[in-house]
Amino acid sequence: GTNYLVVWEDNRNSADSDIWATRISAAGAILDPLGLEIANGAGRQVNPTVAFDGTRYVVAWQDFKVAGGTDADIDAATVTTAGAITQLAAVAANSETVPTLAGRPGGALLVWTANSDVLGSAFSGAFAAPFSVAATAAVEADPTVTANPAGDYLVLWSEGAAATADLRGQLVTSAGALSGAAITVSAAAGQQYNPAAAFDGG
Repeated sequence: GTNYLVVWEDNRNSADSDIWATRISAAGAILDPLGLEIANGAGRQVNPTVAFDGTRYVVAWQDFKVAGGTDADIDAATVTTAGAITQLAAVAANSETVPTLAGRPGGALLVWTANSDVLGSAFSGAFAAPFSVAATAAVEADPTVTANPAGDYLVLWSEGAAATADLRGQLVTSAGALSGAAITVSAAAGQQYNPAAAFDGG
């Protein structure tokens, strides 16, 4: 595409944050100076994430639904390159946290945590049914995802007790299926956590 989309939590309407966005040109010009209101429902909308699928932007966030709520769902919307917003059906509704998106031509992959497991959902115009990326007896946390446009997604997370957690990974196909077994990326002494990843073209 030509432009970028930036998303954030915004308290301009109330003490409960909403999700806002703006498009930014390749030259760094802000194209929506008043912002685009992505989500303004009751309760707090937090932890937004965004990816581009080659045609449109996909945005997801935690939605607490009611003021003072403690149980969040994962909600989502798409934004066209012209700035038109379409709300999507809720992706998941079972105390979901930490959504993270990666995009590629024709789709995106959303990952998040629920009940100490890592779940995912593939996007290709709509989100598919959630599937398990990592669900062991250990605690899985801090998921992140990146995409190889010509290959798989790579999902990473922290697994195990807080003081000794390891960094684990799993390849996921563009259709949202696990590809091979999970791998251990780092099992050094101490805690491995808060991973980040990117694809460099090779």
